[in-house]
Amino acid sequence: MTKTRYDFKKELLVEKKMNSNQRERILELASKEFSYEGTLEQRIQKIEELIFRENTDEEKKIIFEQTLGSGTQKIADLNNELHEINSKLNDAFGDDPDKVSNLSDPRYEDVDRINTLNTTEIDELSNLANLFGDSESKGKKELKQFKGLKRQGGTEEKPKYYDPYKLYEFLFHYNQNLVLRYTCHDIDEDALTNINARCNSETYDFTAHLKIIIEEFEKHSKQYFAPKIAPLIRGYLTGKGYTGSQLQNGWSTDKIREGWSSVKLSHWAEQNPGIPPNWNEDLAEEKDIELFPIEPQIKSPISFEPIQNFTQLTLHFKNLFHVKYGNESLKAILKRVNEFKKWNDVIDIVFDEHKFPDNLEHFTSVDKVRWAYVRLLESIVEKHNIDGKPKVKLGFYEENQCVYLSIHHVNGVYKKTIQNTLERDGEKLSLLIEKQINGLCNLILKADFGGSNYAEINLWNGKERQVIPLDNFQGVQFLLEFPKIKRS
Repeated sequence: MTKTRYDFKKELLVEKKMNSNQRERILELASKEFSYEGTLEQRIQKIEELIFRENTDEEKKIIFEQTLGSGTQKIADLNNELHEINSKLNDAFGDDPDKVSNLSDPRYEDVDRINTLNTTEIDELSNLANLFGDSESKGKKELKQFKGLKRQGGTEEKPKYYDPYKLYEFLFHYNQNLVLRYTCHDIDEDALTNINARCNSETYDFTAHLKIIIEEFEKHSKQYFAPKIAPLIRGYLTGKGYTGSQLQNGWSTDKIREGWSSVKLSHWAEQNPGIPPNWNEDLAEEKDIELFPIEPQIKSPISFEPIQNFTQLTLHFKNLFHVKYGNESLKAILKRVNEFKKWNDVIDIVFDEHKFPDNLEHFTSVDKVRWAYVRLLESIVEKHNIDGKPKVKLGFYEENQCVYLSIHHVNGVYKKTIQNTLERDGEKLSLLIEKQINGLCNLILKADFGGSNYAEINLWNGKERQVIPLDNFQGVQFLLEFPKIKRS
C-alpha cells in the first residue's frame, strides 16, 4: 500500500505539466508522509536507494528537495521533525545536539549527505546547500546532523556495511573499460588510434573524447556500485558532484582542482589540436609538445614524487586505485610511510619475505589502505606496554580469492577480553571502521587476549561477531581482507 502511494506521488512529481504551486503542495504532503514511513534507518535507506540508483537529474533534485528542504528553515524543520519522531520511537534518540559531536569532528575525512563518502562530498554538501539557498557552513552542519541521527543514543550503533568486493568490482571494470581506461593511463600511438575510432574521427578531438568518457562513466556508475569512490572519480572526470554543481575544493584529498573537464585544460586542448592531454611524455618530448602544466605543483602522497603535468596527474589518479609493482607496490608505499612517520625509530618493522611479494597487484583505494595502516600502527605504539620496541611483521598475500594485508604485533597482547571485544568497540576502532575499513576491506582479529585465551574474531565483515577459539597464538594480528569475488 505504501509503495503504491509513493509511486503515485513520484509520477505526479515528474509530470512536466504541473505548475509550481501544485508541485510544491505535493512535495509538502509527500515529505510529511514520507517522514513517518518506517524507522529512521528504513527512511535513510530509502533515500540512499533513490539517490544512488537510476534516477534522472530532475528526480534527484526532487528527492533532495523532498528530503532536505529548500533552505535553512526547511532543513532545520526536517531535522526537528526527525528528532521528534526518534524520541517517540526510542528513548535513546534525543534532540541533544551534543550527541552529534562525532560528525562535526574535523578529523573526519569522509562526510556526505547520507553516507560517509570521501572528501569530494564535502563540496557536495556546500553545493547542495547553495542550490537550496542555504549558507555553506549551515548546510554542512545540518546535513551532518541528518546523517548523525542514527548514531545517537547510549547504545553503540554501527554504520551500514558496504561490501568491499563492490569497490574491487567497480575499479577493476573501470580499468578494463575501453574508454575509461585511458583516463588512468598515458596515451601512446596505438591508444590514440583506438580513441579516434571510438570518436569516429580521423584525428584526435578532445571535445569528442571527453563526451564519450563522461557517457561511459555514467553507464559504468549505473552498472557497478561503489558509493565511497564514485564521487571522487566523478569529480576527476567532470569537475562536478551528483547535483551537477562545480566542486569548489577539488576532487581529491589533495584538493586537486584540475581534471578532464577543467576550463584551463579545454583551452590547452584548443591550442594543441590533435594531442590528448595525457599524451605519453616520451612522445611529447620527441614532438616538442609542452604538456598541460599542473600549477601549483603537488607531491603525490602515494609515490612522494611531484606531479608537474596532466600526464603525471593521470598516472597519479591510477596510483590512487591500483597497487602493482616497483615504486607503486604496497611494500614501497608502506616503506615511504614508515620513513615519513619515523616509525623505524620506535617500531621494529619486518616485511615477511615469504608473504610480501613486490609484484602482487590489486584494485582498491590505496589512500584508505595507507590511512588504515597508519591508524593501526599508531594504536600498536600506544598500547605496547612491555620493555623494548613493539615488533611488527607485515604480510601481503593472496589466498582463496582474497587479498590480505597482515599487520602482526608479534610481542603484543590485546587489551580487551574476548567478551568485551564482542560487545563494544573503542572510539578509535569505531572511527577506523567507519572512516577507512567500511567498504574498503573486512577486518579480522587474531590475538592473545591474556590468561591463556586465544581467539579469532571478525571485527567487521557484515556478519554478527563470532569467536573462533585458537589453541595458541602469539601477539595481536589485524588482517585486512580484500575479497575478489562476491561472497554469499
